[in-house]
Amino acid sequence: MAGVEIGVDVRVHVRCIRDQTKPAADALPVTRVALSWEATTMPGIFPAMLAEFSARPFSTDRTELSIEGSYWLPLGHVGNVIDATVGHRIAESAVGRLLADLVVEILDELPAPAASATVHPR
Repeated sequence: MAGVEIGVDVRVHVRCIRDQTKPAADALPVTRVALSWEATTMPGIFPAMLAEFSARPFSTDRTELSIEGSYWLPLGHVGNVIDATVGHRIAESAVGRLLADLVVEILDELPAPAASATVHPR
């Protein structure tokens, strides 16, 4: 924000992975990964988060990825004031970056596409 970069290393915990399908016969499967993370140093002054990452086939050549969750604020009233002014934007940006990093990691793990295939990261 305004040329100031705030960063902290976090430890990500994978809580569980599950595959789900909807009751309808034509429903596509969804893979859900429950995650949590916290700062590796001084976790008492940084928010902690619990989230769920989901991957679902969108079409034959596209996959929809999403992440949603909640975070807990440290520092009581001071943490609430920081969150109300800038903290929530920092949290949204961090989650967006995590999702973008996950896309890069997933694409790196995929086999090289055939010459006629195209990968469309979003």
